[in-house]
Amino acid sequence: MKNKTSLSLFMLMFSILLSVSSCKKKPDDAAITESVKVKTQNIQGVNVSVKEGVVTLSGEVETQDLIAQAEEAAKTADGVKSVVNTLTVKAPPAPVEPERTFSPDDSLKTAVEDKFKQYNISGVTASVKDGVVMLEGTVKRSKLQDVIKASNEAKPKKVDRSKLVVN
Repeated sequence: MKNKTSLSLFMLMFSILLSVSSCKKKPDDAAITESVKVKTQNIQGVNVSVKEGVVTLSGEVETQDLIAQAEEAAKTADGVKSVVNTLTVKAPPAPVEPERTFSPDDSLKTAVEDKFKQYNISGVTASVKDGVVMLEGTVKRSKLQDVIKASNEAKPKKVDRSKLVVN
């Protein structure tokens, strides 16, 4: 009988020890990482890291919906305790400004003079050097805006009105 009690006690302690050791088993981070990567492979820009069963998603994706999809996919992987989602949406590309082309001086001067005729501007002359239009003469204040507009429509590098007299 003493042997049966000892054996029962040994079996009980072995069972408890086995239960405790299985509870302390750490998650297999490498396996979780691989599983999450497979589940998110169709979402470009997602980076996956795992530590003690906690999945961290980082990187940039195209839309807010893809952020949610990646998080849901990560949550479904075996062994995942929680998901930290730091994914962001990519900023749209900056618009490309077309390169402004400057006319050679002679054609620029002709263009300014043609614009002066179009806006019925008199008393003002334009000279051009290295793409800069230099205005000279006298103009009424009411026509000043037309002079500047006409000069800029010819697409110079700059308009210099320092020698223009406004009355």
